[in-house]
Amino acid sequence: MMEQIKKLADFYFNKTVEIAHFLHQHPELSGAEENTAAFICTILEEFKIPFSKHIAGHGIVAQLEGFNPGNKTVALRADMDA
Repeated sequence: MMEQIKKLADFYFNKTVEIAHFLHQHPELSGAEENTAAFICTILEEFKIPFSKHIAGHGIVAQLEGFNPGNKTVALRADMDA
């Protein structure tokens, strides 16, 4: 299992760094994250991850489903403002 996780991490590493660099190069103030939200929606669409947007402004909620129904749920939260 850990070997699978390592392979996936290696596979997505460059894309993750690219996304992080873009976001850090294009900061937006709190409440004005319109371009950041649009960028994140583009990434979610690229990976075919379902999401809802315009949550309390520019917020986004994405949901990743596991393969085994009934497993525990984990929630993550991240701020988008600079």
